[in-house]
Amino acid sequence: MELEGATSILPELERVIEEDGQTTRDSIRQAAGTVIQHVDRVIERMDSVVRIKAEILPKKSDLIWYDEAESGDNHKSKKFRLWSLDKSSGTHQSEPDAIYEGLELSATRLKETYDTLQRSNVEDLDEDLREMKFHRLHDVTPYFGLAKRGNHLERLHEYLPSAVKHKFYTDIPLQIRLKVLRVTREIGQEAYYMVLDRIIQQKAYTLPKLYLMEDMERAMLSLQSEKLNATFAFYLPWTINTIDTLYEVRICTSR
Repeated sequence: MELEGATSILPELERVIEEDGQTTRDSIRQAAGTVIQHVDRVIERMDSVVRIKAEILPKKSDLIWYDEAESGDNHKSKKFRLWSLDKSSGTHQSEPDAIYEGLELSATRLKETYDTLQRSNVEDLDEDLREMKFHRLHDVTPYFGLAKRGNHLERLHEYLPSAVKHKFYTDIPLQIRLKVLRVTREIGQEAYYMVLDRIIQQKAYTLPKLYLMEDMERAMLSLQSEKLNATFAFYLPWTINTIDTLYEVRICTSR
């Protein structure tokens, strides 16, 4: 009789075990999906961190911060640049923040510090950098890279005086801006070739010759830019009634 009673509940036990087993399998499946999502999230964040760190200039790079150079023992002032002659805007010109291998750069400090890259949400920063890299040819001040300064990250762009940048976006029609950038790139690349070819032709292979040629090339650019103003003064002796006098003569030229 007891055996018959036990046999009668077997179907119910099978049903309960089957339902519990299905519930267990569903729970395992959901847990596995959650774990996979977390793993994918970690991998995606690691990929972003790796890409961001790849944008940071090496510690031993030749990046020079102007404010540190000017306040340090090894004083390195900014070189003369053509835009220093531009007084047409009537406003205070922006200044470059750093120089890297002759390329002037402006810097913007990011809110993310170097130490928080592993913990913070870096996907947005990664996406911003990828967007800027993709649109380099469409930007009047192209993105250059990242630099670690202390515990902060600085985003670097090719320098352009703020007045010129402002006029680019306000005076030039939107539909022609890309054409303007294309023309400046083409002429800039040809100027790069021309100067390099001239260095080779004149065999300016020593530092004194190279620096002299640099000064001459920049002087010619100053003349061609029609921004150069110069004043020449000299004294002219003159005798009036046996009295020797000296006149100062000034000649002002501009282009």
